[in-house]
Amino acid sequence: MENCKIKELIKAVSGKIIQGDQDCLISRISIDSRTLIPGDLFFAIIGPSFDGHDFIIEAFNKGAVGAVACKSVSSLLQNEEIDKNKVIVEVKDTLSALQNWSKHYKDKFKTFNICVTGSNGKTTTKEIIAHILSQEFPLLKTSGNYNNEIGIPLTLLQLNKSHKILVAEMGMRGLGEIKTLTNFIPPDLAVITNIGEAHIGLLGSKDNIFKAKSELLQSLDKDGMAIINKDDPYFFKMLEIVK
Repeated sequence: MENCKIKELIKAVSGKIIQGDQDCLISRISIDSRTLIPGDLFFAIIGPSFDGHDFIIEAFNKGAVGAVACKSVSSLLQNEEIDKNKVIVEVKDTLSALQNWSKHYKDKFKTFNICVTGSNGKTTTKEIIAHILSQEFPLLKTSGNYNNEIGIPLTLLQLNKSHKILVAEMGMRGLGEIKTLTNFIPPDLAVITNIGEAHIGLLGSKDNIFKAKSELLQSLDKDGMAIINKDDPYFFKMLEIVK
């Protein structure tokens, strides 16, 4: 992430500074105290089996310049272990704050966005596209399992002025999730590998899987392009969306 001041982040996420210097510079975001490096700003994300607020002290001890939190802020201020120079920003919801910050940051850059989804082969397809295009263009791609509502924002925060292309894999566990991801990365080119039975236990039918995956096509504007699989049984339904 290119250098930004805390006060820019506070404005973008509708946060409130509790302590610390608003002019403090940040160049990296962390949501995991285990991989945090000195100088990071720690977002205390709450997940199904963890609460990042439990690791704020550890993050500070490892050199985080500050933390973004949505609960227990008063107890943080009373904790004598915390250096009063550490930045503490209070928000309503830390995940929403991370997402809003990534959207704000992304808007600083102009990239050609290639978004890939499908029941099978999306990671391989994303890697092939990125490998080929990287021979000619500076690009950023999603890595590992960074294909969801947390991974996509974290990927966007790696953008810099050199990047011309963004290649993003988009996963989903239900209806509406890909639509949400396209709010972060509006596709210029949408790629759907196929419509299979992955996640059928969550969506109930292949028709619902098609509906979920086709949210990527529906997010294209009038100048957008799509690559779809002609051998897929849902090809003609997908074609109708992009005509």
